[in-house]
Order: sequence, then C-alpha cells, then structure tokens
Amino acid sequence: MQRRKRSALAPMLVVLLGAGCGGGDDNPGTNTGTPTGPSANCAVTPPTGTMTAQLNGAAFTANFSTQATIQNATALGPNIVQISGVGCVDGTATRVQQVLITVGRLTPITPGTYALDAAAQSQPPGSGYSGIGTYVSAPSLWYTNLNSAAGAGSGTVTFTTITATRLAGTFSLVLAAAPGNGTGFTNRVTVSNGAFDIPAR
Repeated sequence: MQRRKRSALAPMLVVLLGAGCGGGDDNPGTNTGTPTGPSANCAVTPPTGTMTAQLNGAAFTANFSTQATIQNATALGPNIVQISGVGCVDGTATRVQQVLITVGRLTPITPGTYALDAAAQSQPPGSGYSGIGTYVSAPSLWYTNLNSAAGAGSGTVTFTTITATRLAGTFSLVLAAAPGNGTGFTNRVTVSNGAFDIPAR
C-alpha cells in the first residue's frame, strides 16, 4: 500500500482491506475493545511519513502505511484535508488497525485546531464544516462524531503544517463504537498523544 492522494471515501478502502485480512478486535473474547500496539516492522517498504499515538494506552505506530490528502481549492471548495495511518497488530499485514482523520469545509483549511465531535458538524452554519476521526480494527469501526451506550465520541486535530507537500500536527480522540459492531466491541476507544508528519500529494 503506497502513499497517494485519496478522497473522503478512503475509510472504505481500509475497511475492505482489513476485512480480507482477518481483523477483529485486538483482544478477542473481551469486552474492552482495547487494541494492542503493533511491532516495529511489517511493511516491505517502510512508510515515508510518521504517525504515532497511544490506543487505549498501548503504543500505536503506522508502520504499514501513512497517507495524506490536501484538497484545498478556493472559497466554496470543497476543501478537504485527510490523514491516515495503518499499523500491523502482529508484526505482519495479516491484521491491521487504522487511524483516519478527515476535515472539510467550504473555505481552505489552514493551520489550527479543529473539533471532531458531533456538535461541531456544520458549524458555524453555512461553513460546510465536517470533522471526523475514525478508528478501524476490521470489521469493527469507531467514530468521534457518534454517541453510543458507552458514551459520546469527541476529539480534536491540530494542523501545525499544511503545505502542498506536507501535513503535520497532533490529535486526540475518544471514539464511540458504530452500531453494527458485534458484542465485545462496543466500548469507546481512546487515542491520546497522537502526532503525525506525512508527505502529501
């Protein structure tokens, strides 16, 4: 999987990849939804960019792929900035987990902090704003803009660098389980100390 420019439909690509590679929660048989950190080497060619975080307290490194999209146009866009990091759970590409963050609005996206919770969507009115954080451990999904029985999702991403060739910044997420997740995959996932520096195309 190589870096390339992707559309806002990118989550489906990794969902399909993970579904074909085993997937499932990283602690099967429990009701915690707690992922474990992947080991250091799983990609034949290491990603050019970096993404690291703590997933429910366990180390996460995007050692399989990193990808970034910058689609900044003009007023009345659409303008989309997206980052993705995929890491291996067991040291191979058999099982993967993904952190994906997408921000869009009608005006160009500039450095700053963007909210990713449900209340932030379409705010301010007329902005066309959408900010969503996603965690994938296929076939299960978690989102920052959902509410679930375990509690609401939330989160922010801070872009410190947005250029035609680079995205860098930090993030923190609390993700609510998607309604279709199976038993044992309904607790929230917390992503802390997130950082990324990814070449963009």
